[in-house]
Parts: sequence; structure tokens; C-alpha cells
Amino acid sequence: YTVDAFGTATFSVQHTYPAGIPTPITATLEVHDSAGGNGSDETHIVCDPSGDAPQTGGDWIGCGSSNTSTQMSIAVTVAGQVVDNFQYRINLDVGKYNTKKKKYEGLPDGIVDATLKYNGGQTNGAPSLTVQKIGTSQLLFKFNLTDFNLSTVSPRNQLRWYGETQAGLPGEPGAGQIDRIPDSGWFTHIIQ
Repeated sequence: YTVDAFGTATFSVQHTYPAGIPTPITATLEVHDSAGGNGSDETHIVCDPSGDAPQTGGDWIGCGSSNTSTQMSIAVTVAGQVVDNFQYRINLDVGKYNTKKKKYEGLPDGIVDATLKYNGGQTNGAPSLTVQKIGTSQLLFKFNLTDFNLSTVSPRNQLRWYGETQAGLPGEPGAGQIDRIPDSGWFTHIIQ
């Protein structure tokens, strides 16, 4: 935790839910201090239902995002196992690209700014992107915050993302989408 000059403490709590736990999940955080003060907050965690895609390996069922002071991580899980005939994508919305300054600026605006891709061990979409296959069903996408002008100290401290699986049909780039996570909208991640 950190304490600022006004005595306000900031801390992070991490919790991993077991694989296969049904969603949505309501996570509640309670804080009690030594002076008898209490506080609580809750968040609803919705990832993606199992079975809403026609093929295993293309059906998103779990996800999460986190960051360190320099790197962003997005973990995604599929039903069954990650397979080579699917492309696994993370679409990022990081703000408007300023062509004169050659950097992303402003708040996320609902437009996909970059697509991180993994297919059969090959990756692309960000200069520092790495994708680690964990077990048979999870992928961990990692990239440097500086790839998209993100910072833990910047006033613009969030990004939005969603994932999709794509089976690909040659000559038909819009066809072949198998599943999206979340089914509509974006996940918002606050850089901490």
C-alpha cells in the first residue's frame, strides 16, 4: 500500500477464482481500520458464459487484466484447449492517436486502436507483445504500457479491451468470428 501526503492510503487486493466457477460473481471488499472505521465496496464480475460458441477452443469462458508499473497483462481462457486453427485476439481502445506527436492521447473513445493477435505460437499487434500459453486452455497476453503511451502516473489512466476468436476465411476478413468476450461492449481496466 501507499500513503499520500494527506494520509490517504491506496492499496491493491488480488484474488484468483478457481477455474469453472459460474459467473456473474459479486466480489465484496471490506476494510476496517484500527480506529473502528469500516468501509466496503463491491463489483460484479461477468466474464463469458460457457457454451455460447459453436466450437470448443473458440469459446471464451474466463478473463482478467492487471498491470505493474511497466507492463499490462490480459489473461483469457477458452473451453477445451487453445488450438492452432483459431486466431485469438485482444482489441484495445487506448484513446485517439495524435499523428503529429505519434502517440495515443485522451480517454478511450470506443474505437479499436490496436489488435493483439496469437495464432499457433505467432504473435503481433504491439512492439513488446508476448503471449504465454498456460496449461492447455489459457493465454496470457503481455505488453509494455509505453507501447500505447499508458502510464501509472498519467492523468489518462485507463484502457478498454475485448477479446474475440476468429476461425478465418480466406478473402472474407469479416467472416469466421466464433466468440467475443464480453458479448457486447468493452472491459475497462484502470491503470494502477
